[in-house]
Amino acid sequence: MDKQFSDFGIGEEIIQRLSAAGITSPTAVQQKIMPLVAEGKNLMFQSETGTGKTFAYLLPILQRLCDNPKSSNPVRVLVASPTYELASQIKAQVRLVSDVKCALCIGGAPISRQVELLKEKPQIVIGGPARLLELIHLKKLKADAVETLVLDEADRLLSPELRNDTEGLLERLPRRVQLIGNSATVSDYTRKVLQNARDAIDRASEEKAPAESGKASGSKDSAGKISTDMAANGNKDAGAKDSGNTPADQNPADQNPADRKQADRKQAASAIEFVTLPTEDVLRKKITHVAIFAERRDKIDTLRSFINAVKPKKLLVFTSKSDQIENIASKLRYRKLECEALSAKIGKQERKSAIDRFRSGKVTILVTTDLASRGLDIPDVTHVVQLDLPQTADFFIHRAGRTARAGKTGMNCVIGDAYEMQDFAKLEKKLGLKVYPKILYKGKLTSPRPDTEENDGKEDKGKGKQ
Repeated sequence: MDKQFSDFGIGEEIIQRLSAAGITSPTAVQQKIMPLVAEGKNLMFQSETGTGKTFAYLLPILQRLCDNPKSSNPVRVLVASPTYELASQIKAQVRLVSDVKCALCIGGAPISRQVELLKEKPQIVIGGPARLLELIHLKKLKADAVETLVLDEADRLLSPELRNDTEGLLERLPRRVQLIGNSATVSDYTRKVLQNARDAIDRASEEKAPAESGKASGSKDSAGKISTDMAANGNKDAGAKDSGNTPADQNPADQNPADRKQADRKQAASAIEFVTLPTEDVLRKKITHVAIFAERRDKIDTLRSFINAVKPKKLLVFTSKSDQIENIASKLRYRKLECEALSAKIGKQERKSAIDRFRSGKVTILVTTDLASRGLDIPDVTHVVQLDLPQTADFFIHRAGRTARAGKTGMNCVIGDAYEMQDFAKLEKKLGLKVYPKILYKGKLTSPRPDTEENDGKEDKGKGKQ
């Protein structure tokens, strides 16, 4: 018998709202993760794109807030997101299934307005790590009351450009905080930093307790040690530094059984549980991968011909070059192909408008950089076109994963020059993909030779658009 949301402690009100949105049963990742979140586990989970990761952590958190209302308390849940688009999407999902008050606090928006929103006592605050940290520094957001921190797309939040703000946010949290992270790709580095952060929170809390009976400045000093410990890859070094302060730091042979049990319980409570969901093989089984050769100067014309040939219901176009976004969009519009352009350079309202128009189907083409490839869940994207190959396989996976979501199928097309086709062949082998070389001929997308439909993905990649 299939599992239902009620089997995981989700209440009738949330279930009814899920059902109204067409969500009637939990996905595999939701079945695995919801009980762990409900138990209060510190957790980092990895699952493919389009498998329902957001609801996997969000539903049990919302149920907990509904079951244990604390109207007088400040913010109880923080959700850190690497992009405005993902943060907005998470907020929309909260509103979809509950009446729990939440606030969106993202960089680039007036902070004064966000301060006013916080006065309305939201239970959940969603935003970028830099803005969340800024609000904490300004004493407008009380970190001491936070019960749960979620790092949505944790590997992106711990990338070099966002790491300092994310670690700074982690440093400000109380020891009791539940730490949850998720991503479609999780590196060993991400796991290591996350566990170090969890350990650092615990060490800071232990140091803070005796310090509070002395000088008030003591707690500041203890907080300041966290990033130093983490930067030094702190588990061993910090443990040696604090040796002798607590029973947990002593040599196990020197501890009595009661102290040893207490130390073991503390270590188990703070350990991050890493969960990797069995692959559903969406990248290989649900997505058709296509390669079209084009010289750099011909790529936009090739894109236009591709669009006219396949007539996609919804198409996401990716490029690594942010300065080319508007150029690509304007050339498509010149050819009467209605589209939206999404880049970091446009304002928040313009970005929201672009996403909304694409999501609703008012426009069928969205041109963007990788900022939208992380966690953005737009239903019914039938095609993805990559006008260049990203620097890492992870970014390729996140781009391609914008299609074939929720059990559907899709197409991922790479339009590249000779060098990019060589790199794509290597990526094909590394990821175990089946790539079909195609050409655009007489207004149709076809194989280079009609008698070899089941191409091995490596032949004839040098043939251009005809």
